[in-house]
Amino acid sequence: MSLKPLIALLALALLAGCAAPQSQRGQDPKKDFINDFTKSKIQKNGADLFCDQKSYTTCFKLTRDQCMKELGSFKNDCFNQAQKKYPFAGTEHEVGEFSKEFGGCMALRHVSMHSSDRDLQAVAACLKTNPIDREQSKKSLMK
Repeated sequence: MSLKPLIALLALALLAGCAAPQSQRGQDPKKDFINDFTKSKIQKNGADLFCDQKSYTTCFKLTRDQCMKELGSFKNDCFNQAQKKYPFAGTEHEVGEFSKEFGGCMALRHVSMHSSDRDLQAVAACLKTNPIDREQSKKSLMK
């Protein structure tokens, strides 16, 4: 019997053990609260995070209402995608990863809606020169 498969399996097990463990529900009431609070706000106000940004609606040439309608059509899908990848987000790092997954899904889905009727390079350039207002993001999330 060759030792190569055994060594490969052992190396894989050791590498898996080196990964940072994800926190879990029930281990820490503070982390449970962070997870529940953050995810409820993102689920409820996720589209607002984009559509309350004047730069975002201006660059996409949409009204806030149009933006909310468009993003609302896939907001739950993106939330569920992030939830599947990050079922518990009780630390700052985990919340950040969950938020990136959700936001990336929202942006990608929105851009793909307009890929045929907008100059995406112009939208990207517009967004680059009109940064996101972080204070507005906080207000949008905490509605």
